[in-house]
Amino acid sequence: ELSSRLSADTQLVQAIMSEKMANLIQYSCCFVASFVFAFWRSWRLTLMMLTIVPVLLICGGIFGRMVQNATAQGQTAYAGAGATAQEVLSSIRTVHAFNGMEREAARYARQLFAAERMGIRKGIT
Repeated sequence: ELSSRLSADTQLVQAIMSEKMANLIQYSCCFVASFVFAFWRSWRLTLMMLTIVPVLLICGGIFGRMVQNATAQGQTAYAGAGATAQEVLSSIRTVHAFNGMEREAARYARQLFAAERMGIRKGIT
């Protein structure tokens, strides 16, 4: 479980540092520039728009928390599947001796199905 968890976390950190950080900087600059331009065009309308920003931040925080929970559950499910695969592969002779290939494959598929459901749930949210 440790090796699959470490691999998944490494990929997640790499994705954050490469693409997500650049997007965060770009969107933040665009947000600030838009408000500067809006204040320049119509400061009254911009002040009215600023009253909506807290509501948007709260909704974004709730959505972010939902995605974070779904990601954590998906990583846990993938870690369980990785632990099963590592366990079976490390004792492949025993599994083969007792003719347990189909049973172990079904156990691995069940754990991957749980991870797939978490991925779909994350995609929907």
